[in-house]
Amino acid sequence: MNVVQHMDFIVSKSVEATGQAKLRGQLHDLQEIWKTVQFTTKNYKEKDNQFILADMDTMYQYLDEGLATINMILGNRFVKVMRADAEKMKRELNILSEAVEEWVEVQRQWCYLENIFNGGSIKAQLPEESKLFEQVNKLFLQINLKANRNP
Repeated sequence: MNVVQHMDFIVSKSVEATGQAKLRGQLHDLQEIWKTVQFTTKNYKEKDNQFILADMDTMYQYLDEGLATINMILGNRFVKVMRADAEKMKRELNILSEAVEEWVEVQRQWCYLENIFNGGSIKAQLPEESKLFEQVNKLFLQINLKANRNP
């Protein structure tokens, strides 16, 4: 067999395999990073068992970098053999990003309303709204307590 006559094909396959290996490594590294990412919580107004998310800039940085990396992987010409895994990772990062955005928005509103509804006079003036807030308050505090226990 004359290897020289197949040199272009061999080089082409070598470049493709090298590109795929590099992308697999980047995807693996990204997956490993997300195994270590944790939510950070802090006590809310120094109350026991009341926590809120903290240091969200770090979480947003991980999300931004993760989405940029996965988009780069998906845009690469060698992604074909790992496209399904990369698309799954992108979906998971997008879902997490949306969930974090909603969580932070609920937290912002909860902090505002918690100050209002924990005052004694408002409960008598707005009994229905107070009941609604108590339902949300209970659920919100449970979620954040779980996040504190299992970041």
